[in-house]
Amino acid sequence: MHEIFMSKYKLWIPEENIVIYKLLYIIEVGLRELIIQSLEATCGSHWWKERLPADVLEKYRKGREYERTIKWCQLVPHHPIYYVDLPDLKKIIERADNWKEVFSTIFKRKEILTGTLIELEPIRNKIAHNRKATIQDQRIVEGAYHKIVAAVGEKRFCKLVSKCTLAPDLRETFLRLQAEAEEAFECCMKFSPLKELRVWNEIKNKWWFDETYLGHELNSIREYFSLVVDYSGLPRTRGSGHKIETWVKLTDLKGKYTKAREQLSKLLTNIEGG
Repeated sequence: MHEIFMSKYKLWIPEENIVIYKLLYIIEVGLRELIIQSLEATCGSHWWKERLPADVLEKYRKGREYERTIKWCQLVPHHPIYYVDLPDLKKIIERADNWKEVFSTIFKRKEILTGTLIELEPIRNKIAHNRKATIQDQRIVEGAYHKIVAAVGEKRFCKLVSKCTLAPDLRETFLRLQAEAEEAFECCMKFSPLKELRVWNEIKNKWWFDETYLGHELNSIREYFSLVVDYSGLPRTRGSGHKIETWVKLTDLKGKYTKAREQLSKLLTNIEGG
C-alpha cells in the first residue's frame, strides 16, 4: 500500500534531492558514530559530559528536555550526539583536546575537514527545507563523502554507518533492576550470600545511565547498589555471621533500599509518562 501511494509522487521528487538525502544520512550517521566510538575509547562512556563544547552540550540538554515533554508520539532514546546538528559535529571534532588526542590521526589536516563540512551545511539546509537541489550540489556531497570515507577507511566507515547508538528498552531495564534490588535486599536481610548483580553491572557505566539524560536523580540507586557490592565482599568465615549482621544494621541498608526503591518507582513513572 505504501509503495503504491509513493509511486504517485515519485516523478515529482527531484532525483538530486533523493541522492543527496541518502548521502547526507550516511555522512552524518558515520560521523556521529565515529565521534562516539573514538571519544568513548579515549574518555569513557560519559565522554559527552566532558568533551562536548559548552554550547553544544546545552543544545543537547534542551533538545532532550523538550523531547521528554512530547506526549503524542513514540520516542526512541538516542545517544546525545544525535540531538545536535552538522555544524556541531564539526565543533566537536575541531575542539582542541578532541582534535589533538583523537581526530588529528584520522583526518590529518583540519582545514580540509572544516572546508568539507562547511560546504555541506547550506546543501543540507536546502534538502531539509525541501528546496530543489542541483546536480552541482550532488557532486559536492559526493565529493565530501569520498573525502571522509578515504580518511576513516571504507570498511570502518561502513560499520559505523550500520550503527545507530540507542538506549535499550529503558522501562524493561529498570524493571529488571528493581527486581534485582529487591532480591539483593532480601538476601542481605537474611545475611545470605548474594548472586551476581548482572543488571547493575550491565548498566552502571552506560552512557544513558545519567541524571541529565534520564531527567531524574539516580543518587539513591547508586548508593544502595554500592552498599550491596560492599556487602558481597564481606568475609564469610566461621563466626562472621554476627559481624555481617552488625554491618547491615550500621550501614542502614534497609533505609538505603527504601530510598532506592522510591527513586526507581519515580524513575519508571517518569519514563512511562515521557
